[in-house]
Amino acid sequence: MPDSKAHIVLDAVQFTTEADIASLAQLISNEPTTLQLELVLRILLTYLPEGTEPSHYVPLLQALRTGKVRGNLPDAVVSRPSKEISREAAKDNIRKLRLTVLSHPHIPQERDDLIESFLLCRAYKIDAEIGSSIYIQELIGPFIAQYKSLARWGVSTILPLQRLEQEDTDLSATFSLNSISDLHGKLGLETLLGAVKAEKGHDYSVQLRRIIGPWLLGQNSYNEGNRTKPSSNSSVQTQVWAARWSLVYQWLLDLAQIDYHSATTTYIRWNGPLDVDYGIWPEETSPEHLTTSNLAYQRLGLALVYLSPGADSRSDVDATLHLIADRAQIDSLRKHNDEDLGNLQSRIPDSYISSISRLHLSPGELFDDLNPLTQPRNESLQFADLIFVSASLMDGFRIDLTMERAVNLALFDSAASQWSICAEVVHNLPSICDKDDKAWIEARTKLLWLRDWNTGTLPGSSRQGIFSQTDTQELHVAILKSLVANGRYKPAIEFYVQSSQSLPLPTVKDALINVILGAYDNASNGNKTRGGIKKATEIVTTFRPHFHEFQRLVAIWALIQATHKLSFYSLTLQHGVALLPVNIRIHPEPLLLIDRLLQQNPRSYTKLDDLLDIGRDLVKAGRITLTSKAGKISSEEETLEQVEQSIIAKAISAALVEDDFDTAYSYIVNRLSNFSATESSPNDHLWQAAYQAGRYASKTKSSTSPSFLRRLEQRMELLSQAALIAPVSSLQEVLLTWRGCEKELVKALTQESEEENAWQAKGDRTLPGGFSHQDVAPIQTKAREHTRMAMDEEAPMGLFDVARGAAAALSKSAFPLRGHSERASSEMARSDEDTPQRVRKRDMVSNMVTGGLVSGIGWVIGAPSTKDDG
Repeated sequence: MPDSKAHIVLDAVQFTTEADIASLAQLISNEPTTLQLELVLRILLTYLPEGTEPSHYVPLLQALRTGKVRGNLPDAVVSRPSKEISREAAKDNIRKLRLTVLSHPHIPQERDDLIESFLLCRAYKIDAEIGSSIYIQELIGPFIAQYKSLARWGVSTILPLQRLEQEDTDLSATFSLNSISDLHGKLGLETLLGAVKAEKGHDYSVQLRRIIGPWLLGQNSYNEGNRTKPSSNSSVQTQVWAARWSLVYQWLLDLAQIDYHSATTTYIRWNGPLDVDYGIWPEETSPEHLTTSNLAYQRLGLALVYLSPGADSRSDVDATLHLIADRAQIDSLRKHNDEDLGNLQSRIPDSYISSISRLHLSPGELFDDLNPLTQPRNESLQFADLIFVSASLMDGFRIDLTMERAVNLALFDSAASQWSICAEVVHNLPSICDKDDKAWIEARTKLLWLRDWNTGTLPGSSRQGIFSQTDTQELHVAILKSLVANGRYKPAIEFYVQSSQSLPLPTVKDALINVILGAYDNASNGNKTRGGIKKATEIVTTFRPHFHEFQRLVAIWALIQATHKLSFYSLTLQHGVALLPVNIRIHPEPLLLIDRLLQQNPRSYTKLDDLLDIGRDLVKAGRITLTSKAGKISSEEETLEQVEQSIIAKAISAALVEDDFDTAYSYIVNRLSNFSATESSPNDHLWQAAYQAGRYASKTKSSTSPSFLRRLEQRMELLSQAALIAPVSSLQEVLLTWRGCEKELVKALTQESEEENAWQAKGDRTLPGGFSHQDVAPIQTKAREHTRMAMDEEAPMGLFDVARGAAAALSKSAFPLRGHSERASSEMARSDEDTPQRVRKRDMVSNMVTGGLVSGIGWVIGAPSTKDDG
């Protein structure tokens, strides 16, 4: 009796369970009507051990696909396990079979090809039972040429799974066909990349090439992301292709904001969507895919460029830009170094510059198709390169700019903001360039390039550069000041003095003055061999030969000279604060510094020539200006004369304070009196100094000592001078002082005479053969007091009226005592001839002083008339 269908199926199950593929094939060949394709595939899927090597049953599957299964075994050899079972028992066993259907959650239900469905289901079962991706690949591999979608599935699941197993990762063991098939979109990408143990700076190019690229290929085949069949429309396929890879692009952009080096390294070492390692799995790429991928890859690179975090990423940006230029076949990218900036010139149309907005710099907008910054074309690449070079140059100036900040600075920031950064650059130059003239010249070249990217020579083009809005002249002035302030005189003279192209000469002069005064004002010591004053001195001496008629430079030099001389004296301001050079320059009344100097430095009045030099320098420095009584500004010559008088007068006062009458007297007679009185300059200092010295009375001298009497005579001499030239308002005070001094002199002379008479009398009494005091005739003296009193009674007008008239009559002489001295000499000569008695010198001086005043105004204070002296 022939076998029933139930017996045949049971035998097929038995052969499958035992993995007896040869017997199964023979059975299928003998019973094709019963063992139809779907039944055989379900039996294989249900009962074939997962550990069976695919090579044992793949030939059967291939034969089943073609419908030409042929057995190679004789029927006698094939054992029939079910022959001992009855029909009823066979049917009962068949009803107990639970054959697996040819479907799986990760494959579409509507698959038409049963072999393809079986392969997919068998692969998932192998993975679930024994987790062998090798077996799965051996199963699928022979069929990828016949099933393109199956090939894509193998690439997107089996290949990533195999390569994850090869990675040294804790997560790789958790991946399976099911888990990988469940992955899609951004989360899937991050999960796969997160399986790699990656430290900061990690290069993900290998993962993108070997895992992510293959995985993305199947995103439109069987996974949850897209269960529909791929469209045959090439434009749709291109859009799908671009959409898949946009996940990677966005992931790289996000990574760049966390780990820029890792993102750019990955980008440079991975050549984009076309750089995928498919292993044995073939993949055809259309020309549309090629073009789209290349443009997207370049756009991604430019987006990464603008996400650059700063100085540490310059090499990454540089490599990225050159890679983009190579891919875009753009040859206009810079080929230069820092020393060749002259050849790097912007040729970017103004229309392109104006098309850029701040919004285009937003990370979320950088990869947009219409963003002018990241469209891979000549203008965008050149602009990115110019921004990159600008930021790199700023690194050398110790200012870290991101690419985004550099774009904002160049295109959107105000002139004030640009100048703030530019001024910071200039401030950093001294520490960067030190004392190297070449370094300074290079720094200047770079700064000027940053200002306009060499667009200044292009007709009709607006200026471009990160300092494009800064004032050109202001920038040159800042550079000049920095050069001069840091002693780089040679390049300063070469660029700004010998050449008039950069700055007009008046501007150069103003800048020099500013630097000199800055060094001067910051000095802590006035000595011109030290610190700021030394620097100011160097600058003045260096540039004076180039500006012979520059009066401000002459004035500053005089100020430096005065400051240097003052530095040798101890000078403090209020609360003991030491005098600084800047205090000298801004002092409202510089001559008061001479007062402090004299007060704080004992015997400094003896350095009169030094003091006079200081005063002259202050006048030449323009620190002292005087006006005449008519309100006109005095000439420098007149000012110098008045200042010298004032300083001598101050020295006289200081000498008197320190009890040095002799020096004060000498200064009055030999220095102050040398100045001629004029209508505009009446020499008030002379009468005031003479009056001050005339009032001086030393407490350390005996009233009868020769020096005391001599000083009284000198005081009366000075008072007589003061009386002759003092203003009317002060005349009474002077005359009264003179009168008191005369009384003191008369008293001292009388006392001296009495002491001499007593001494002579004593000597006559004690010496043998001496004369008695009756035999000695008394010395005749003038009865001054009696005569003066008589004159007081006869005075026809008041004291001040007479003094006023006398002062007016005698004010024409600057120092009338010279005339009196001559008259005194003649009187002394006549006295020697006419008077047989010996007249002492101090008497003659007293008579001379009195006579000098009597001839003019002496009678006002009671001096006897000369006609009464006879």
